[in-house]
Amino acid sequence: NLLLCTITVAQPFTFFFVAKQDGAAASRFFWRNNGGTPQYYLAATNYYPTISAGTALSTSTAYNAVWGTHIAVVNGASSLLYVDALTAKASGAAGAGGFSASSLQLLAAAGNCYIAEMAIFSTNLNTSQVDALGIYASNKYALTWGT
Repeated sequence: NLLLCTITVAQPFTFFFVAKQDGAAASRFFWRNNGGTPQYYLAATNYYPTISAGTALSTSTAYNAVWGTHIAVVNGASSLLYVDALTAKASGAAGAGGFSASSLQLLAAAGNCYIAEMAIFSTNLNTSQVDALGIYASNKYALTWGT
């Protein structure tokens, strides 16, 4: 568990992190709220990055065993999922759940989860702000950030 105090964030909110998961088996969570939603994970069958605040929203590109910049803008039916690029990899409904937790779990169900940096924003970031985070991570960690 990462937090030792209670944090409550209603939608919209944004999660940003630079992370890598070794994808050993089963569900591969990067983070989740006390074992429930919202959560961000690599889907068990295909390694697709997925955000869920009650409804799963996934990309259609597998990411596994590589460092990447992940930005999830959770805003109900207008949610966006960015991975390594300013062009959203997925958009649509991710559920209406807010974030309220006494502990934020950073873990992997099997294998290892590595997180270099993480931030929680209590608003939905616009494209300029998302791009600024991506460029920041690209410069700091020598990662690719496309348009």
